[in-house]
Amino acid sequence: MSTQRNSDCQTESSISVPETPEIVAVELLRSFIGNGDPTTELESSPSNEGKIDAQIISGEELLKMDFEENPDIIENLAIEKQVTVFLGDSNAGKSLYALHAALSVGSPMTENICGLKINRHAPTLFVQSESTSKDMKDRILLMFQGNLGLRQGVKNLHFVSTLPNDVRVTGHSLSDQRFVDFMIENIIKPGANLVVYDPLVSVLHDNSRRGLDNVNAICDRTNSACIVIHHGDIAHIQNSDFTSTVEYWADNVFWMEQSRNVAGAITMRCKKARHFQKPRPTELKINANLLFEEAKGHNQKISLKSNIVVHALETLGGSVAKQADLSTELVANTGKSISTVRNIITDAVRAGQITEIVNPNNKRERGYKIAPQPTIPQ
Repeated sequence: MSTQRNSDCQTESSISVPETPEIVAVELLRSFIGNGDPTTELESSPSNEGKIDAQIISGEELLKMDFEENPDIIENLAIEKQVTVFLGDSNAGKSLYALHAALSVGSPMTENICGLKINRHAPTLFVQSESTSKDMKDRILLMFQGNLGLRQGVKNLHFVSTLPNDVRVTGHSLSDQRFVDFMIENIIKPGANLVVYDPLVSVLHDNSRRGLDNVNAICDRTNSACIVIHHGDIAHIQNSDFTSTVEYWADNVFWMEQSRNVAGAITMRCKKARHFQKPRPTELKINANLLFEEAKGHNQKISLKSNIVVHALETLGGSVAKQADLSTELVANTGKSISTVRNIITDAVRAGQITEIVNPNNKRERGYKIAPQPTIPQ
């Protein structure tokens, strides 16, 4: 076509017509649009290359489709093809909890971890950058000495390493497709159904959304569940734009922090659950063998306090515009002091049983309503 166009131009230029700037401009325009035919060049236009293949699916067609449910590996925590993020202070025990969970998932003799049922026992791939081989060995030895049932879990726990004689990964990012391919290959090799990244910043250097999306792609390709550890003190995390992105991106989010209710305990609270009902907050303790245990008696008390607040709100119509209204009702119901009642309300908010609302007449005034707790079918 290009040859023909040049020939045409030569034929036209043989006509005795003075070459004014206007004529030159017209000829140049014709060379782009095919002598007046706007469709002449579109078929071979570079902008049309790599056309996106797509289809339109109606709502009726969608309802007729069948989808497989993503099974829970750990009930209400680790789900196949989903990402669960643990946020919190660097000393809140997130890495130890992830290691305890990995050993439990790999051990058929272990039925649950701190009350959360293990539905599938399978190998785990642990991707971490903080602990040396010796430190990790010492932790694992302590854990299975404290619970001999975890011995089989040791056999099913795998580490990917980019350093000689070490169990750490450094210098690689999930924003790099080569590392993504590397991860997929090394998840498939041991048949891992659970993958742990500890911490996230060790494998995502640029805080990019692309890297986060690649975590999802890896889960989809390998049919695995993913646990991601994200460190930082609570105040810093809550004001971090990247952490907000991580929370929005993740399917499920758990907070871990030093307990304000039980000395020496750690509070684990589900902040977000995309496909299951949020489990109740739990008070956990780490024993001498670095294994997590529920702080006996305290979780029941927290649940009872939350139910008292919910019952009071139900009596008041489900919500109040002022804290004083809820406090007055609770004082009447419990006989507790106003300061104790306020602490009970705070515990209920932390437990996710009630949520704060803004008073439309006074934005500085806090109100409360019962938090919705829907169960979303998987």
